[in-house]
Amino acid sequence: MPKDRFQELCKTETLKIAINYVFDDQKDDFIPDVFRHQDYLFNLEENLRRLARNLANGTYRPRPLREIDVPKSGLSVRPGSSLDIEDHIVSFGIAYLLAPILDRQLPPNVFHFRVRKKGDRPHASQLFENEHRSLLKRAKRKQLQIFDEWYEVWPDFMGEAQTLYGKEGFTFLVESDITAYFENISHPLLADVLRQHAPQQLPLINLQMEMVSAWATPSLWGVRPHRGIPQGNEVSSWLGTLFLVQMDVELLKLQRRGLIKFLRYVDDLKVFTKDYKALFGDGELFDTQYLYLVPLLRQTEALAHNDRPKLLALGRRKELHWAARAEAIITLMLFPLEEAHYKRLRLLYEQESSTYVKKAILALYLKAPFATKQSVMKATITEPEEETNRFRKFLWALANSPEHAKPSLKIIGNREKDPARLLVSLHGALQSSDLNVLRQVRQIAQTDAKQATSAASRQAFEQVLQHADSKLANLTKGKAKS
Repeated sequence: MPKDRFQELCKTETLKIAINYVFDDQKDDFIPDVFRHQDYLFNLEENLRRLARNLANGTYRPRPLREIDVPKSGLSVRPGSSLDIEDHIVSFGIAYLLAPILDRQLPPNVFHFRVRKKGDRPHASQLFENEHRSLLKRAKRKQLQIFDEWYEVWPDFMGEAQTLYGKEGFTFLVESDITAYFENISHPLLADVLRQHAPQQLPLINLQMEMVSAWATPSLWGVRPHRGIPQGNEVSSWLGTLFLVQMDVELLKLQRRGLIKFLRYVDDLKVFTKDYKALFGDGELFDTQYLYLVPLLRQTEALAHNDRPKLLALGRRKELHWAARAEAIITLMLFPLEEAHYKRLRLLYEQESSTYVKKAILALYLKAPFATKQSVMKATITEPEEETNRFRKFLWALANSPEHAKPSLKIIGNREKDPARLLVSLHGALQSSDLNVLRQVRQIAQTDAKQATSAASRQAFEQVLQHADSKLANLTKGKAKS
């Protein structure tokens, strides 16, 4: 195993290499430095010696981010940020030392932020021979880069996708681009990934995680969440690529069995299969594979009305992780359910130990006929689990508290892209008798029906729209009579 490389970070030679990465990366900064950091370069040698001393004696502390909203598409924005130059140098120094170790964990299916082969870049010890300045010429900085440029690998990524479809017969595609990916990267999970695959490099990893934690945007109460990494720099994109390595492991198990082939570009995932029905065969997948794939499949035409028995069967498979079983059950929000389905769900609820799965089952009863729904809700209301009670309070607020329901629906309608989860909130709010809440439900359902990516989700939103229209008409008529 590689020895601890923290002491290399504390050398000015490593920091000189890192600042070359910084000057290549800063050309895309969301908030460019007005003097292009010439004031820092003016006394660069002394600045880097001081930074190296601070790292060595443990007095280095990351500085606050400079943040700005960056236009994304239409009227939406995403959070952009810019690092202090010394934080940027330290981040690239850590990446320079860790990337060759961690890159081995990524399969060939992952295309971006891969480490260049040694033959494509000069060895670090040869970088500064006969150089009288620390900042190299642009051409040599390009040779030095750890990672391939995005415009070099994106065509390869798309070309491989076209080959799988056109030449190898993988004609079914599940495509995913994770919403608000960088803002929601879990710090504990990221730390676990890094420590698992580079256990000898804990000082470097701990420093990187200290920096990431310090940059988390605090809440209104001053509490920093344990999630989110800054956008707009290559180190964050590299960490984002590593964060999904466990998903690669699970997808590779399927690929080796010939069920799928997959490609990934940071959080942009393409899963190809020749026969999507094979994914639902008994014993074909592991729990984590269902956990990753079922949410993707429900946003495509891969799932249809006749898959209801298979989804129910997955929900009953006790050998699967409870989270995977809950994902299978919540997918049934997309389809009409009959009395026989609700009887099976009631039996499953009584036998279930996971509160997470119980919440998914209760959510399905929001669509049930009134008598069936009331029977289950009444029979289970005294259960002691805090998680199911919290879910009930959420449903109660949607139905009975317009001051809570309206802002909740506004946020959920804008942010929730998963059709099954959005349908849970809409069906909960359909229990309301407030005209404004029902109009809000109608508006969200109408918008999502138009934007639906599958026939099942479109029909599910259209059904919500019809129920909202019917209830609005009855309430308006009742008010007119009174």
